[in-house]
Amino acid sequence: MNHFGCATVLLSLVLRFPESAFGYYLFTDEYAPAYFGRDAHCAGSASLCFEKPETHLNLLEKLFSELKYRQTLTGEERGKLPFLLVVFGNYGARCPETEKERFCDLFELLFRQGKNLRAACMLTTTRPETEFLYDRYKDTFICRLASDGARKGHEPVFLWQKDGACTQVMTYHLSLGIGLR
Repeated sequence: MNHFGCATVLLSLVLRFPESAFGYYLFTDEYAPAYFGRDAHCAGSASLCFEKPETHLNLLEKLFSELKYRQTLTGEERGKLPFLLVVFGNYGARCPETEKERFCDLFELLFRQGKNLRAACMLTTTRPETEFLYDRYKDTFICRLASDGARKGHEPVFLWQKDGACTQVMTYHLSLGIGLR
């Protein structure tokens, strides 16, 4: 989650927006930096590796309830709620198959109706080949920041891909994120 500056995107949002405008749920395979879980913007944070499975399951249920509640509101009522970002960090590799199916409706709601619910998803991974959310909902991601991986003796190269165009990313956020490890 923290590698290569991925956490800096979330940190940037936390520092720029008040809790009344922005909130997030954070699901990671390992621990995210502790300040993310304690931050007032955080509606919940869970680690698949280091916390009890109930913690993770309860948080998924809480998120699902929040999205279903937002469905019942009018557009004007939803507009008064904080924008909600759901962050999955290296989630797919450790998520049990039973959970993938149990929460299929949640993922469908998030990925197919998220925009209308004032919710979005950020998926960060160092293992894209095991990321089931990206595989299932590839058509819903409007852009991606991808690494071609670290070549021997070199830093990884990051690419911003959107609408078929590809641009190499050069930013201090990458160095900062590597330093947060």
